[in-house]
Amino acid sequence: MIPKKDFRKLILNFKVGQSTAEQDSILEAARIETPVFMELLLDRVDLILGTKGSGKTALFYTYNQYLKNYLYEKKKVIVVSGVEPQGDPVFEAYRKTFEELNEAQFQNFWRIYLISLINRFVLEEKAYGFIKKKFPKEVREFKQICRKARVPLFETKKSLRDTMDAIIHYCKGLRLRPAVTDLAGYTYAFEVSSSTGEIEYYQQSGKTATPVFLNDVHDRLVELMKKAGVKIWVMIDRLDEIFPRKSGVEKRALRALLQTIRSFHDSKVRIKIFLRDDIFHDLTDKGFAGLTHITDRMAPPMRWTEEDILKLIVKRVFLSKMIADYFNVDLERLDRDPKYREKCFYKVFPTQVESGPNQSWTIKWIYKRCSDGNGIVTPRDVIDLLRFARNKQEEIFNNSQKDQKHLISAEAFKKGFELLSERKRDTYLYAEFPNMRKYFEMLRGKKSEYSEAALERLFQDNALEVINYLTAVGFFQHAENAKTFTIPFLFRAGLKIKQGKAI
Repeated sequence: MIPKKDFRKLILNFKVGQSTAEQDSILEAARIETPVFMELLLDRVDLILGTKGSGKTALFYTYNQYLKNYLYEKKKVIVVSGVEPQGDPVFEAYRKTFEELNEAQFQNFWRIYLISLINRFVLEEKAYGFIKKKFPKEVREFKQICRKARVPLFETKKSLRDTMDAIIHYCKGLRLRPAVTDLAGYTYAFEVSSSTGEIEYYQQSGKTATPVFLNDVHDRLVELMKKAGVKIWVMIDRLDEIFPRKSGVEKRALRALLQTIRSFHDSKVRIKIFLRDDIFHDLTDKGFAGLTHITDRMAPPMRWTEEDILKLIVKRVFLSKMIADYFNVDLERLDRDPKYREKCFYKVFPTQVESGPNQSWTIKWIYKRCSDGNGIVTPRDVIDLLRFARNKQEEIFNNSQKDQKHLISAEAFKKGFELLSERKRDTYLYAEFPNMRKYFEMLRGKKSEYSEAALERLFQDNALEVINYLTAVGFFQHAENAKTFTIPFLFRAGLKIKQGKAI
C-alpha cells in the first residue's frame, strides 16, 4: 500500500512526457534506441517509414537537435533540416503555385531547393566556416557553377521566401521539348527558358528529364565535401503537413522527392526522408520507376514490440527521481535487464486491469488495447493512455483521500483508455479518413465482429471496396481462417461499440 501522504507527492511527479515530439520535454532523456535508430546512425538508410504516431518525428527531432553536435564531432556529419518541424509556413504560402507543377518540374524544384539549403546552412554557416577558409577556390567554383545553372543561393540577407520565388519562377519557366539521342547514345530533352529564351539540356531518365547541369553541381559539391572531410545529411519530415493529403499535388511532389533521393547517391551528401507508410503505399501502388534503387536504402517500417513498449513506459515513469527512489529502482539495471524492467513495472501498476484467471497481465493488456487491426502499437497512443490514466487516478484519489494499492489503479486505466479511444476517433478516424466517416457512424453502437456478408448488408454500395480500405488502414482486424472482421479495442469505446458478433 502507498500511504495517502506519500501518494499525493508521487502522483504529482508521475509525468510520462507528451505524445507529440515537438512538445515532449523528456524526449532525449527517455530515448529508446530502436533498430531503425541504429540503422540511421550507421547511415544505412535514407527512407524511414512508419505509421502516424510511430515515432518518426521523435527520431527526426533526436537527430536534428539532440544528436546534431555528436554527429558532427564524432562522425563529421552536418545535419540540415529540410523543412520546419511544424510543417513549413513558406511551403504553405506556395500551395496554389505547387498545384501548377508537374512531376518533372517538382524534381527540378527539389534538387534546386536542396542545393540552396546546403549552401545556406553549410557553406554560409559560421559554425562550418573552416570550409570556406581552407578551400576558397573550391567553394568559389561550386558557387559559380550554381550561378551558371541559375540555382538560387541562400544568403543571410535574403529570406527563404525570396529564394523560393526564384526557384518556382525558374521551374515554371522551363518548357519540355521532344527528346533526341546523340551519337554517344545519350538521350536529351531540350527545354527553352521562357524568361531568357536560352536552351537548356536535360538528360532523360525514365519518364522524367533531369537537368544535366545539376549533375555537375552535385558532383562539385561532393568533391568539396570530400576535401573538407565532412558529410551532409538533409533530413525532411512532416511531409503529410506540407501538401494536402491524398491530393494530386501531394502525389506529384512526393514521387518527385523520392526520385530526388537517387540524384544524391554519394555517401558525402545524403537526403533522408521520414514518411508515413500509408503515404508511401499511395505513391508506389500503381508502379514507380526505379523503386528498387530507393528501397535498397529504405528502413523497415517502424514497429514497436511489447518489450519495446515496456521499456518506453518504465524509462519514462522512473525518470522521476522521487518515484525511482520511493520504489527503490536501480536505473542502470533498469536499462539493461528486461526481467528487472517487468518487475519494476509491477511495482507501480496493478498485475491485472481486468481481473480473472484468463485475463492478461497489465503490460499485455496495454499492448493489446493499443493495437490497431494490423497489430501496430504506437508510442503516441501508449503515452496518451498513461497521461489520461494518471489524470483519472488523481480524480479518484481526490474523491476518496485514502491509501492506494498502486500508483495507477485498474479503474484509472479503464477510464483513461476510454479517453484514448475517443481521441483516436477524432484525431485519426475522423481527421485522416473523412470520406469514411459515414461508415464509422454506421457501426456506432453496434457489435465488434462481422462476417463479410454482414458488412455488405450494412454498407451496401461499394461494400467490398470499403471493407478492404478499412482493413488496410487498421480499422478492421481480418481473420482469414475465421473469415471475420473485428474492430480492435482501440476504436470501440470511441464509437460505443459492444463486444459480440453480427454474423
